Amino acid sequence: MKNKKIIFLVIAIILFIARVLYFVYTFNFKYSEEEVVKEVMVIELKKLTEDKVTYLVRYDKNNFLLNIYGSVGKEFDENKYTSFNYADKLKINGKLTIPKLLHNPNEFNYKRYLYSNKIVGVINTYRAEKIGEKYGNILLKCIYNYRDLVKEKITSSLSNDKAGLLISMIYGDTTYLEEDIDENLNINGMSHVTAVSGANISYILLVISSLFDEKNKKESKIRLCFSIIIILLFCALASFSASVLRAGIMNIVILVFKYYNVKIKKYFALLFSALILVIYNPYIIFNISFILSYLAVLSIITFFSEINSFLDVKLKKVLKYNYVENNKFKVTVYNIINCINKILSMYISVQVFVLPVQIYYFNEFSLTSFLANIILYPVVSIVFFLGFLILFLMFIPFVSNILFNALSLMISMQIKLSALCTHFAVKVNIPKPAFVIVVFYFIFLIAYRYRKKAILYFKRKHVRKVKLLLRIFLSIYIFFVALYYINILYLENYVYYFNVEQGNMAFIRYNRKNILIDCGSTTKNLAKNVLTSFLKQKGIRKIDICFLTHFHDDHVNLLLSDDFDITVEKIVYQEPKVANENYDKIKNFAKINNIAFVNSDIDDSYKYKDINIKILAPNINEEIIDEDIENANSQVILVKVNGINMLFMGDATCKTESYLLKRNINLEKIKILQVGHHGSITSTSQEFLDSLNIENAIISSKKKVYGHPSKEVVDRLKNKGIKIYITENDGAIKFNI
Repeated sequence: MKNKKIIFLVIAIILFIARVLYFVYTFNFKYSEEEVVKEVMVIELKKLTEDKVTYLVRYDKNNFLLNIYGSVGKEFDENKYTSFNYADKLKINGKLTIPKLLHNPNEFNYKRYLYSNKIVGVINTYRAEKIGEKYGNILLKCIYNYRDLVKEKITSSLSNDKAGLLISMIYGDTTYLEEDIDENLNINGMSHVTAVSGANISYILLVISSLFDEKNKKESKIRLCFSIIIILLFCALASFSASVLRAGIMNIVILVFKYYNVKIKKYFALLFSALILVIYNPYIIFNISFILSYLAVLSIITFFSEINSFLDVKLKKVLKYNYVENNKFKVTVYNIINCINKILSMYISVQVFVLPVQIYYFNEFSLTSFLANIILYPVVSIVFFLGFLILFLMFIPFVSNILFNALSLMISMQIKLSALCTHFAVKVNIPKPAFVIVVFYFIFLIAYRYRKKAILYFKRKHVRKVKLLLRIFLSIYIFFVALYYINILYLENYVYYFNVEQGNMAFIRYNRKNILIDCGSTTKNLAKNVLTSFLKQKGIRKIDICFLTHFHDDHVNLLLSDDFDITVEKIVYQEPKVANENYDKIKNFAKINNIAFVNSDIDDSYKYKDINIKILAPNINEEIIDEDIENANSQVILVKVNGINMLFMGDATCKTESYLLKRNINLEKIKILQVGHHGSITSTSQEFLDSLNIENAIISSKKKVYGHPSKEVVDRLKNKGIKIYITENDGAIKFNI
């Protein structure tokens, strides 16, 4: 018997390793970058934005995201590309790309995110045409068709805002969820409402249980089979998301064991479902929904009963309230108190494990979310219950009308309450903790939870020593965490040259002063996303001064973002020598946001706590003559901090460099040179390099866009013995200062 178990275990391990190797090959080596794709099969619509529509599609037996963009120079016609359904065969001319990491701090790993959702890569196209239908999976086709009917019925019966919220709550489709409603839910810590999980399965089982008599053995068997079928169908309806699969498998295991009167620990059901999902997709361990979902359930299983008992005693003691059976009013109040206690206990128990992971990934949490959960929970519960009744009864005219009227009222109440809670919401931003801090947090929590059982393993005479040792370790841990955050918030001094592909963005922090030099990229929103993630990781809330070398998109378009929400105290620029649309937009942006907008001149200086910044060129009343006027008149900025000189050339040309040399400026030793014009041949002349003593050179570029950096410039830098960093190859470059 023992040998059979070992053989079974070995076979299982071999199969798992084979599965992992298959996924690694398929996701990392099977497809080449820029592969041309001519035909795909639609699975489902995933996202709709102003300039594109995104579908999940099947290509070469694997899943990909298909982005369909509008034609260049034409307004995007969403109606043209939102009518594709499951199994539709599309003719396209698209390029397959596999997302790559830019290696910036706190970067969202989009590649890993896709893999964790069993998506290999992205296909981009500007045109898609339906040319027929594929056979596909008949059951999935029926489910998706039914989902389309549900969506059509809901959107025709409710207003757009209510319909979008209800659809997202029922089966997690956030395509039509309005941004302000989604934002309110996130601010209130209620985003789990639109994340399909165990709560959704629970409401389905609640509806099913009302249809059967549990005491009747025959009905109990029918109920089991019916429940399993409905759970599996709902998992398909919710696009097999990680959280709903976890809940589905767990509930099926619990239902089966319960039917056969076999006692089962919830830990086993949780572990079993995790193993199934990891075998199904090994990359799912990187899925944040998977991680949070399992941690939330594990935390509830581990801590709910203890927290509930503790709060129950404290609440009754504070309120001095006891259960009186023959007093209906007191019974009602007692039940309300119990209900609030359970909601609060559930919320706290979930946060015990989830909160540190939430801070690790998102660098923030809401202090008032528990109040929002208490206020919104009753309304959300009713919406959930009525919403799932709609899934079963929406085609019964009179009944569906009553349900939709009730839903309209309750969803309206939910939206208004959520908006009200947002006004009083308090969000806290916390720098990203080190991974080891999170690991030891869990170790200490588990040790505390099972402290009584652990003590039994030690002899009585050693118990005090063990307790003392644990206290010492806990004190060291708290001290280490305090030092870690003091260092991040108050002591760290550095300069980062970010990888924004074709563009420039550098960030200097010294003595808690924050300086940004250029902030743009040819890739839309890239600079904004990179900087926002970085600032959240470091707990930085404002930029003291932002220097713009000139107004080309790849140096300024962070400030042109519609949802830019970073506080900036001052913007320093020089008025462009030729008309520039971006200049007018940023000037207006500064006025609206009360940002000091300073037009600088040659030799202007700015000082911030031992940081000396000087504008070396150009003269405000003088134009550097070149074929490329805007680039030639980029601001050249020298930053001196802690004995280190950093020179920022913007897109300055060889003519700009000649202008600097004529001025006979003594630049001394340059620790870091941000190479002009991304390493273009039009800049970084030999004469300029010969006149400087440069230690490190940073080239911020993406070769494929304009061919930067040029080989000639790279060779010149190498011949001078300068250490070269190219952001495309090296990612973000950090220097401690």
